[in-house]
Amino acid sequence: MKSMASVLELIDHIQKKSVGFGAGSAEVLGVLDSIKIQKTGKYGEVGYTEAGVCDVHGEYLIARHEAGRGMLRYSPTGICPQCQRVAQIRRENVGSANSFGARFAECTIKSYETGGHEGKIFARDKSLEYVKGFLAGERKCLIFAGNTGNGKNHLASAICKALDKNGYSTLKIKATEYINLYFGEDWKNKNDTIKRFEQLDLLVIDEIDKFQSTTATQSALFDLFDARYVAGKATMVLTNFNKDSLKAHIGEFSFDRLKPATLVPFFWESYR
Repeated sequence: MKSMASVLELIDHIQKKSVGFGAGSAEVLGVLDSIKIQKTGKYGEVGYTEAGVCDVHGEYLIARHEAGRGMLRYSPTGICPQCQRVAQIRRENVGSANSFGARFAECTIKSYETGGHEGKIFARDKSLEYVKGFLAGERKCLIFAGNTGNGKNHLASAICKALDKNGYSTLKIKATEYINLYFGEDWKNKNDTIKRFEQLDLLVIDEIDKFQSTTATQSALFDLFDARYVAGKATMVLTNFNKDSLKAHIGEFSFDRLKPATLVPFFWESYR
């Protein structure tokens, strides 16, 4: 469990590292599942061309067979060169301030194993869709609801890391950490702390079903959700509850502040 000081220091560090590149310059490395390639002409003959299509930067040249020069490759990896340059700059200057732990340190959306399971494929695809939508300017909330050991933390961490690489500020915190912070003895200025949480581009609240639900704790959660709702920020929650149980646990007003939200179900056998 993080201390109050460590949580606030982490938020401040994230805000300093985040450079806010904004929408329209997506990071494709480790995010997109495939590269769209268009081929024209006959391979081995002059005029044969391979071109990629980037969702952000449009068409780009991968390879071409030129007279007297043979087959020339302009993008050996096949990935959009402009995206690669953006990615390199962001890796050098932004980085991630989140601590995902050893278990989730290398998680990506692509590395989420589906095994052909319909529900897992849906969860993976919705996560990819969420990242692409975020980079395009959408700020919807996201709810991962389902059983333990179904990959909610894997995909949530992967989403955070994909957005971190693009210069957005993200923080993943347990609900009990926030509740303890809210009611901490040394907390003299609640509005200032709420403001710091409010400014994060994406706030992920894990184990939202684990805090004791009372009128006071529901009010504390509402203060946070409402501030982020008014600021137009996205909030993501991870829970073992279904939709109705989650609504009852956090309170109707807090649940309402998550709208519009995409709910992704994770109800299958644990693979732990």
